[in-house]
Amino acid sequence: MKGFLRRHGQVIVNAALFLFFFDVAVHQVLLKVVPSGMTLHEWWWRSAAACIGGPESAQGLGHSWYRSYWDWSWLESADWSRMAFHDWSFTAQTVMMTALILLRRPHASIDKGAWRQAIALAAFCSGIFFVGLPSTESRGMLIASGALIVASNVIGLVTMFNLGRSFGIMIALRKVKTGGLYRVVRHPMYAGDILLRTGYVVSHFSPFTAVLLAASTAAYVYRAVLEERFLSQDPEYKAYAGKVKYRFVPFVY
Repeated sequence: MKGFLRRHGQVIVNAALFLFFFDVAVHQVLLKVVPSGMTLHEWWWRSAAACIGGPESAQGLGHSWYRSYWDWSWLESADWSRMAFHDWSFTAQTVMMTALILLRRPHASIDKGAWRQAIALAAFCSGIFFVGLPSTESRGMLIASGALIVASNVIGLVTMFNLGRSFGIMIALRKVKTGGLYRVVRHPMYAGDILLRTGYVVSHFSPFTAVLLAASTAAYVYRAVLEERFLSQDPEYKAYAGKVKYRFVPFVY
């Protein structure tokens, strides 16, 4: 079993992540254009509950998956005007991430520290906790929020294009990429993720979301430090880090 996982473990993980993010992309659109009273994170919580609860609780979930992928009658009642530009940009970013997960190259080495990888996952998954909270009714704040989210998604798309098959979620070495936005800062994708969460807080401000933003930002900063320590074992990355001085924002940090 260990030999099988050693040979095929990364393929299995990539396939699972592909299915997960593909389903996220589908339901980002579906739950927006067909009012259901559910947000994306509520969909996933109910999915988990259905898996634990058995056949009866899974019936509604199975029907939802059936509608998503086989029965497209929901298109008749879809209201595409509910998809704002920042919704489309976020969906495009998720679709590109899905493709890269399927195509990415195997890592040359991976950080085996459980705590360090937990920080990496906490930063990456922190966006889940922002979804589904009450939003402001201020049109100005909603416009500002949308602009920040679009900017963050553009940064995300560009950095994923720059990384190509070297994209990863965990702290690992694949191939050092130094082009595009990586010539400006060492972690443009993390900067974009922090900007995305900032945009969400603008339209969903509360003490809770402010604390979430602070915690998420701290996780990304700590992740960047941990990742650099690991990657600096590679001479090529060490030379790159010596040339590009800033982590997130040019001339600031």
